[in-house]
Amino acid sequence: AASRQTDAGKLKELSSSSNPELRALVAGNPNTSPETLEALSSDSDAQVRAHVAANKNTRAELLAGLANDADES
Repeated sequence: AASRQTDAGKLKELSSSSNPELRALVAGNPNTSPETLEALSSDSDAQVRAHVAANKNTRAELLAGLANDADES
């Protein structure tokens, strides 16, 4: 999930993992699609959401919502 060679389809598949560390890697991968990032933006894990916020593919409207994310655990 961390590899820059992982394609968007595989990343989408991995984004539904029960492992939050794996979902965070997906959220931080530059090949993750905006659609997958949108799904991960409401993840229950704060680290996943932080990686979504840092990803260059995250849409501006999602960044606005993530900026108000109060969970810093």
